[in-house]
Order: sequence, then structure tokens, then C-alpha cells
Amino acid sequence: MNIELIERVIRILIGMGMLIAIFAVAHPARWLGIVGVVPLFTGLIGWCPLYAWLIRD
Repeated sequence: MNIELIERVIRILIGMGMLIAIFAVAHPARWLGIVGVVPLFTGLIGWCPLYAWLIRD
């Protein structure tokens, strides 16, 4: 796991907010909210492949 607990919580909240926006917004670009799957998933598993690639221990 390469993501701290507080960042995991923030990622989960942001991801959920982006996914909720799909249903809450009437604009055609609302489907961009599906990108919220990425922070939600990385927050849930606690590992970010981009971090692993950029910050090698």
C-alpha cells in the first residue's frame, strides 16, 4: 500500500462525488464523471500505480 489513510479517504470521497455527478447533472458532459472510478478504486485498495511508478522506494 502506497497511499496514506487520509489520502485514501479523500480519494474515496472525490470518487463517489464524481460518480454521483453522473446522476445529478443534466449536462451531456456528465459522463466524464465516470473518471471517478479511478480515485474511488485506488482509494479502496490503497495502492496507486502512478505513485508506484513516480516514487520508487
